[in-house]
Amino acid sequence: MNTFVRIVFSVLFIMPLLSLNSQAQSTSAQIQELKRQMEAIQQQNQQQIEQLRQKIEALEAQKEADQKKIEELTKEDEDAWYKKVEVGYKKPGDGFTIKSKDGLFSLRTRLRTQFQFS
Repeated sequence: MNTFVRIVFSVLFIMPLLSLNSQAQSTSAQIQELKRQMEAIQQQNQQQIEQLRQKIEALEAQKEADQKKIEELTKEDEDAWYKKVEVGYKKPGDGFTIKSKDGLFSLRTRLRTQFQFS
């Protein structure tokens, strides 16, 4: 009987210790799994950050190219021929006039009509 009590007591005492050991192993396995998941997420985030940086660089390059085109077009617009010409119409008799702003050239047109009733 005494040995039976010892066996029962030792089984009851050792079983919780074994379960603690298995819980510790499962906890450490969970920790390792969570670490692997975190590393995978960090790697995905780094890839996304790199892709976004590349997109930003491409958009900035495109913006600079567009800005250069706009500057070229506005420069061409400043030198355009129609900026150097004045067009006007004065009272009847003087007609329609086209002049250069420097005054070297001018064109004046007049129109005369005559009606005949019969």
